[in-house]
Amino acid sequence: MIQRVKDPVCGMGISEHTKFHTEYAGETYYFCSILCQEKFEKHPGEYMHEEGTQESCNSCRPSESTIPTHDQQTETDPDTIYTCPMHPEVRQNGPGNCPVCGMALEPVVAQVNEENEELLDMTRRFKISTVLALPVFLLAMTADLVPALLPSWLSLSMVQWIEFALATPVVLWGGWPFFVRGVNSVKTWNLNMFTL
Repeated sequence: MIQRVKDPVCGMGISEHTKFHTEYAGETYYFCSILCQEKFEKHPGEYMHEEGTQESCNSCRPSESTIPTHDQQTETDPDTIYTCPMHPEVRQNGPGNCPVCGMALEPVVAQVNEENEELLDMTRRFKISTVLALPVFLLAMTADLVPALLPSWLSLSMVQWIEFALATPVVLWGGWPFFVRGVNSVKTWNLNMFTL
């Protein structure tokens, strides 16, 4: 039978085998999440009271005061805490990339209609790269399938140089964020999906 204990922050009943626990005043305290553990470690004296056990944690959910109003929905607060979806122990003020896996950090508390700068940047890169890649595709297919349609002065060598000139910005500029994350993964020796 699993021994259940109470999270002192939110009052939720949890298993004592949880990975979230800390020592304080010679006693071990258990928590339902890293959020509750961090709250306790910052101000342990505030949570030394007895209350009934709850079924779910209200401490980890956004409160009404943290849900952005209509005026706040499109603005990003510079003090917003961001975390990695794959590594929740990574936390920082403001957006950025996870130092472990390279993924974009997300706000701990989701905000409605928040503009995603990374998505906007990658969408722009995708659209411009598509415009540059389309002539490469058409030229390559024409040269391979129906070379008679090419002008007589356009040699195979010239076709390859034109393809190279059009494809280089697609690869280098369009894929630049992936190259940066791949290099960072090798520098920090946190090999991840961007390393390959």
